[in-house]
Amino acid sequence: ATAGLASAGLREDWLERYGADFTAAQPKPEAWVLCTGEYTDNAVAAYKRRQTNATVAVSLNKFLYEARFQRTGIVPTHHWFVDTATVVRGSCLQRAREGFVFSLQRTPDCFIALETARLGVQRGVHMVGKKALVEFWRAALAPSSWPRLHEVKNWSKQLPPPLKMAGALTLGHGIELALSLTPRGAVIKLLGCDGARTFAKTLGKEHTDLDKVSKHLKPLLRELPRLGPGWEVVNCNPKSNYVRKGAMAGSDRCFD
Repeated sequence: ATAGLASAGLREDWLERYGADFTAAQPKPEAWVLCTGEYTDNAVAAYKRRQTNATVAVSLNKFLYEARFQRTGIVPTHHWFVDTATVVRGSCLQRAREGFVFSLQRTPDCFIALETARLGVQRGVHMVGKKALVEFWRAALAPSSWPRLHEVKNWSKQLPPPLKMAGALTLGHGIELALSLTPRGAVIKLLGCDGARTFAKTLGKEHTDLDKVSKHLKPLLRELPRLGPGWEVVNCNPKSNYVRKGAMAGSDRCFD
């Protein structure tokens, strides 16, 4: 029921879409955000045991592309891909319109962006990104794939999140997508979101934007449980740098 639930603080477009007489799901469903950190065999097996056809799972950046994540066998429902300067400038789009054949050696940014979308569409994943990226995908991929390609502004108009995760970069976009997909509230669990660098030469070191992302997320995530039907964000790695920085709570009982 809605009694006692706060509509104050909810975005106007969320209220227009769902109304002030919203109901909270009981019990709250799980939703997942899948980052590109560590995935132990136990965590992968436990996640798969909990996964159902109704499970919302948003993966980030190179999760669909890199072999180590493909080997987990985890298939998300949605994916956020961050665009690079090459994509933003329109270089990838122009070459796609010219029929250019992309390769990892010659055009790595374009190739990885395109291959990630291709792999996602093949697996039935909804791909979400900014306008320049989606325009490139649509120019390079067959029209049959277009229903799975979503420009983030249009997405937010159709499925508005209760809050915008402004300034929280890739992780913020992932959480925002999960929020937009759970309008009756949810427990959003972060897996592989360690707040560490994942490149071989800097593996394990703090993520470059750790302080910035943590600073922006902390007040927003504290607000979510009191907002509307209520959302909770918890990191399944209690030793995550995001937890250490106080951006969110950590738990070792995500799979209980």
